[in-house]
Amino acid sequence: MIEAELDHDVRLHIFAHAVTEGAPPTVASTARALGAGEADVEAAFRRLAAGKVIVLVPGEREILMANPFAATPTGFAVRAGDRQWYGNCAWDALGILSALGADGSVTTTCADCADPLKATVQGGIPRGEAVLHIAVPAHHWWDDIVFT
Repeated sequence: MIEAELDHDVRLHIFAHAVTEGAPPTVASTARALGAGEADVEAAFRRLAAGKVIVLVPGEREILMANPFAATPTGFAVRAGDRQWYGNCAWDALGILSALGADGSVTTTCADCADPLKATVQGGIPRGEAVLHIAVPAHHWWDDIVFT
C-alpha cells in the first residue's frame, strides 16, 4: 500500500474509532484493524503527527490527541445520548459535538473558582452561563498544543 493511501486509511480509522470507542486507537489495534504492519502504522501515525492531524504522547508512538478527541480522560467531558468522549479543552469539547452534528453537553470546572460548569448544545448552538476565554492567540496554538 502506498504511504498516502495508508495515511488516509489510518486517519479514517483513528477518527472512526474515537467516535465509536470514546478515544483514539493504539498503533497495534490500528494495525490489526487495517491488516497492516505495526511499523507501517507507526510511521503513518508519525506522518499524521507531523501534519498536525494528531498529537503523539511525547517520546512514544501512541496518540495523545486526535483533535478534537482526547485519548485519556480530561476535565472536559462530552456527552451525547448515552455516549461519552473527552475534549482536550473547552473548544475541542464543543468541537466534538459539532463534528458529530449531535446535541449534547460539556461539563467542566471553572479554571478560576473550580465551580462546576455545564454547556449544552442544541441544534448546533451552545448554551450556558460561562464565558470561554482562550488565552493563547490562535497563531500560537501549535507552539505548544498540549499547553494551549
